[in-house]
Amino acid sequence: SADSSAWSASINYSNIEFIEGLPLGLDVRLGWLSTAQIRGLSRQKSGVWFTTLASQWQFAEYTALKFQFDAHGAITDSSLDALGNDAMMLSVGLSRQLGPQWNVEFAVTEDVAVETAADVSFLFAVKYQVR
Repeated sequence: SADSSAWSASINYSNIEFIEGLPLGLDVRLGWLSTAQIRGLSRQKSGVWFTTLASQWQFAEYTALKFQFDAHGAITDSSLDALGNDAMMLSVGLSRQLGPQWNVEFAVTEDVAVETAADVSFLFAVKYQVR
């Protein structure tokens, strides 16, 4: 059966601050994710830490340049880098407000700790905010 019957729970802290007088925002997230055992993964850890450090620079009225660093602990004690090593990813993106409720984003993510995450990922998002 492909069903792992796994569940997970997390506790995290997030803080978004805009530096007074500067068009720069900072976001810090720290947390711990407790995971259930997944069939087929031997020596799985009972939980992993995770963090996100992000910043955005509002360099034009409706446009921001975004930087984000994400990391999380290894999920198993494995010799495979993707499972047994801590993962680290760095993202760079651009966000543009198209109207009062519409936003479009593009980002590229690279694995900083090689072979621990997807080599390169792309994000393209169109967002609509209900008011």
